[in-house]
Amino acid sequence: MTDLKSQGELQTKPLQPDKPAPLATLHIVAYLRWEREWYETFETRRAKLLDIIARLREQMTTDGTNTPMRTFLLGGQTVILEDIAAVRPDLLTLFSIYNAGGRVGLGPWYIAVDETLVSGESLIRNLLAARADASHYGLRLMTVAYMLSSSGHPAQLPQILRDFEIDAAFLRHGADVVHMPFRWESPDGSSVLAVNHQMFSAFPFKVMDAWDVRKSVLDQKSIRPDGPYLWLFDVSNPEQSLSEMLPDVAKRTGLPLEQSDLKTYVEMLRRELPDSLRPSLQGELRLQALRENAFLFPGMLSSRIYLKQMNARLQACLLSAVEPWLTLALSHGQIKYPENNRALLNYAWRTLMKNQAIYSLGGAASDAVHQENELRYRQVADTCQHIIHNVLQALPGEPLLTNVEPDAQQTHIMVWNSHNWTVKQVVTLQLQLPPNKHPAKLSGALESESDMLYAWQPETKTLSFLATVPAMGYAAYTLDLSSEPPDLKRYGINTVKGQVIARVTGEKLTVQDGKLTWKLPDNRVIDDLLRFIDEGDAGDAYNFSPPKEDVVVQADLINDVQVESSPLYQRLILRHRMRVAPHLKEDRTRDRGVKLIELRTTATFYEHLPGVHFRTTFENTAKDHRLRAHLRTGINTDRVTVDSPFNLLERPAHLTDEITIPSMRRNMEAVSNTHPMQTLAAVRTGTSSLALLVRGLPEYEAIPEADQITMPLTLVRAVGWLSRDDLRTRTALVAPMIETPEAQCLREFTAEYSLVNTTPGDKAELIRTAAEFNAPLQAYQYATIPERRSRSYLSIVSDQAVGADSDGAGAIMTSLKPPEKGNGWIVRLFNPLDKAVEVYVTPFKRPERAYLITMAEELLSALEPDANGRIGVVINPHEILTMRIVFETQENAIIS
Repeated sequence: MTDLKSQGELQTKPLQPDKPAPLATLHIVAYLRWEREWYETFETRRAKLLDIIARLREQMTTDGTNTPMRTFLLGGQTVILEDIAAVRPDLLTLFSIYNAGGRVGLGPWYIAVDETLVSGESLIRNLLAARADASHYGLRLMTVAYMLSSSGHPAQLPQILRDFEIDAAFLRHGADVVHMPFRWESPDGSSVLAVNHQMFSAFPFKVMDAWDVRKSVLDQKSIRPDGPYLWLFDVSNPEQSLSEMLPDVAKRTGLPLEQSDLKTYVEMLRRELPDSLRPSLQGELRLQALRENAFLFPGMLSSRIYLKQMNARLQACLLSAVEPWLTLALSHGQIKYPENNRALLNYAWRTLMKNQAIYSLGGAASDAVHQENELRYRQVADTCQHIIHNVLQALPGEPLLTNVEPDAQQTHIMVWNSHNWTVKQVVTLQLQLPPNKHPAKLSGALESESDMLYAWQPETKTLSFLATVPAMGYAAYTLDLSSEPPDLKRYGINTVKGQVIARVTGEKLTVQDGKLTWKLPDNRVIDDLLRFIDEGDAGDAYNFSPPKEDVVVQADLINDVQVESSPLYQRLILRHRMRVAPHLKEDRTRDRGVKLIELRTTATFYEHLPGVHFRTTFENTAKDHRLRAHLRTGINTDRVTVDSPFNLLERPAHLTDEITIPSMRRNMEAVSNTHPMQTLAAVRTGTSSLALLVRGLPEYEAIPEADQITMPLTLVRAVGWLSRDDLRTRTALVAPMIETPEAQCLREFTAEYSLVNTTPGDKAELIRTAAEFNAPLQAYQYATIPERRSRSYLSIVSDQAVGADSDGAGAIMTSLKPPEKGNGWIVRLFNPLDKAVEVYVTPFKRPERAYLITMAEELLSALEPDANGRIGVVINPHEILTMRIVFETQENAIIS
C-alpha cells in the first residue's frame, strides 16, 4: 500500500538540501511556454495542456532511478487554472500541493497580453484577476513577472508592477543575446530589476541540446564571469526530458547545476550586485536591434485590424460607462441584485482579457481562433449592455423601457459624462416617439439652454444637440413634443453639392483640384490634407513586407462632393475610388489592378469641438495589400508624441529609408517605421501642435515630406498567411506556415479618426482631448428625469486649474470602479506633468473614510476628509495614485 504521508513529502519537500548555491551556478528554470490559443484553437490547446501536465507530474516524482524535476513555472498566467478546472478540477489539488512546497510558480498575470495594444487599466485588471485566482484557489503568486511578449513593454510597467509587490521582470528586449541585468525605471522613478530571457530560436519548436546551453553559458560568462547563469528549459516539448539532459549539460558547461526558479535566480543576481549599482534604463522597451532573433513583429499592430477596433470600443465601454456607473449605483443607488452585477462585471473583464492574449489581439492566430474571438467580443458587449441597463434604472431618473404614451407632451434625455472635467459635445441618439408626434422645444438645466438648437432627421428619428455635462455626472434635457413637424429650415439637415465648409473663426475645409485643403484658425494652410494610398503586402500576420515588384495606387477624389449642413455641424462628404490588384501573383509580385475599392469619408466641423473629424467607410475587396490614410500636418519636426499606458512618450519621426533586409542575414527582422499608439499621435513645434486621434487604429507612421510630417494611418492590412519564410522584412519562419484566408479581411470597415489643434506642450490637454474622442458623452432616452437636472458625483480640482470646477488639468482620472472586495469607490488618478500637483477630491456626499492604496488595492495610509468632505493629496510627476473612498452607510468597506 502506498505511504500517503511519504508521497506527500515527496511532492512538497525540496529535492536538494536548502543551502546557498555557489554564485557560479547554472540555474535551470523549467517553464511552460504557453499560448492559450494560436495556430490551434483553445479547445485543442487545452487538450494538449492536460497531456503536458500529466507528463510533468510524472517527471516531478521519482522512483529512485531518475532525477525528478524539482520546480517549474506554469506559464506565468493563472487563466491556466481556470481552463484546467473546467475539465480536470482534481488537478488543482495537485497544483496546490506543489505550489505550497515551492515547486510550481504561478502568475503574476491572469493572461499574457501584448502590452502595446491594451490600456494601462487593462494591465491592472489583468494583475488583479490573477490575485483573485490565487485567493480563490489558495495559491501564492510569484513576485517576479515573467513576460512572453516580444512586441515591446510600456514605460510605466515598472510602476504598475511595484504596486503589486513585484520587483523583478523577465522580459524579451531587443534579442535573445545576453544582456547585463539592468534597472528599468518608470517616468515616476519606480524601478524593477529587468532580465532579458533567451528564446534560443525564432521558431518555437526547435529541439535544444547541451551545446545550445553551453553557448548560452559562454555568452553569459562574457559579461558575468562569476555567475550566476540561467538556462530556461521549455517543458512543453514532448521530445525532451530534463532529467535525461542534465548529465550532458553538466559535462558541456562544467558548472554545478541547480534546479531553480526565477525568484532564486534574482536573489543570486542581487547577491552578485545590488540593484542600485546596476545600469538603469528609462522609458519604453521597444528596441529594433537588427540582431539575430530580435523580433518586434510590428505587423501585429495592423493584422485583422477589426479585432483592435472591437477591443478598443469594449475597453472604453467598461472603463467609461459600465464601471463608473455601476460604482455609483452600488454606493448610492437602489440596484437590484448588486452581487449579480459585480459578478457580470468580473466576467466581462475576464472574457475581454482572453481576447487580449498576445496572438489573439495581435491577429496572429488561425482563422478558427479569431472566429471565437469575435464571439467573445459579442459576449462582452451583451454583458456590458445588460449591466448598463440595470445601473441606469438604479440611478436618478427613469429610463424609457416601454413606448412613449400616445398623448405624451414631452420626452426626456439624460446625458452621462465619465470624465473628471466638464465635457461639451454634440450627442446623437435615436428617439422612440408616438405616432404623429414631433420634436418641438429642447431645454436643459443651464440658463443658456432654455431653447436649444438641435438637428432632426425625421426619416430615422435621430436627434443631435450640443450637451454640456459636469464632471463625472449627468445633465438632463426635456424635449417638448408637438403634432406639427419642426421647421426643417432651422432644425433640419440639408445636403447639397458644394466644396467648402467653414466656421465663424475663419477656419475652412475646401476641395479644389481633387485635393482637400484645411485653413486653420491661425491662418496656417495644409494642402492635400487627406490621401488614401494602397500598396502591396507580401508579408504575413507578423510583418508587413513590400513585394519585390509593387504598384502603389493613390485613390482619386470623385468630383461629386457634397456638403451636409445642420445647426450643429458642417460636413463634407467625400468619395474616393481606386483600382488595385485583386491579389499578388504566384511569384509574390503585384500588377496594376482591376479590383475596385470605393471609400466614403465625412470630414466634419462640430459645434464647439476643435479640429476635423473623419469617418471613412469602405468594403475591402482585395487581397495582399495595405491601405492607409495619409494625413498631412503642416508641421515639420523630428519627434512624435504618442500615448501609451499611463504615459506620453516621444519617438523619432522617421528611423530608416531601408525597410528590407538581405536574405542571407538569417533570423533577423528589418527596422520598421510603423509604431504603436493607443489613442493619439501628435507633432508640435514651439508655437503649433496637431494631434491625430484614433479609435482602435493602433498603427501609425511619420513620413517627412514637403517640409512637414505626414502621418499614414493603417486602415486595413490584408494578408493570407500566418507565417512565411520568404519575406523581405524578416528572414525567419516564426510560426507554422499555414494559410489564413480570413486574414485577408474581405469585409466592411469603418474608421474614425480626427486631426485636432492643441496647445503646444500641454500634456494634460492632449490626453483629455483623446479621452473625450474615445469615450464620448452617452445619451439615453428617459421617461422621467430627476428634479436636479444636472449633477456631478465627483469633483477633482488641481492647483493647475483656473476656477473651482473639476478640471483635469493636473490629474486625469483613469478609473472609478468598485473595490475588488467590500464597498466604496476606487478612484485612480494619473499626473501626466513633469511637476507635482496638489489635488482635492470631493465626492458629492461627504465620505466617512478615505485611504491611499496601491493599484493592488492594498492599504498604504489613511486620508482624512476635511469638514467639506474634500480629500487632499499630492501626486508626484508621472505618478499613478489610487485611493479608496468609503461612505457612511457602507459598514463593510474597511480595508483588511
